[in-house]
Amino acid sequence: MTIVNLIEDNDVMNALADRLIVSARGDHAPASVCHRQMIDLADQFARHLSRQALFLFDERDGWVFGQAIAGFSRQFDDFSECWQIHLKRWTQAAIEADCKRFVGETTDLMTAFKLRLARVDDILYP
Repeated sequence: MTIVNLIEDNDVMNALADRLIVSARGDHAPASVCHRQMIDLADQFARHLSRQALFLFDERDGWVFGQAIAGFSRQFDDFSECWQIHLKRWTQAAIEADCKRFVGETTDLMTAFKLRLARVDDILYP
């Protein structure tokens, strides 16, 4: 694991979040596509968290980039909980039943996620 891998992970997650936002808005994609994109992002996010933790946390010295990264790690843990709730709530059937609410909640959540990624990038890759 290198910092380049983390940068690549963040780029992939940003692209997946953008794709989900675009797909969710309006009539751009059916519910099945939106749901699949959510699962793809969830898988990538889970892989990223485990790899990031291995790279950024040293058992002896703590967080490699200091307390700022520790704070962002807690924020990602919080986001992860919200994301898991979102994934459970928005099944394909739920998206079809209440598309308007899905669009709003998904756009808000993905925007918050992308902002967190940007703040981490500012610290790790100035």
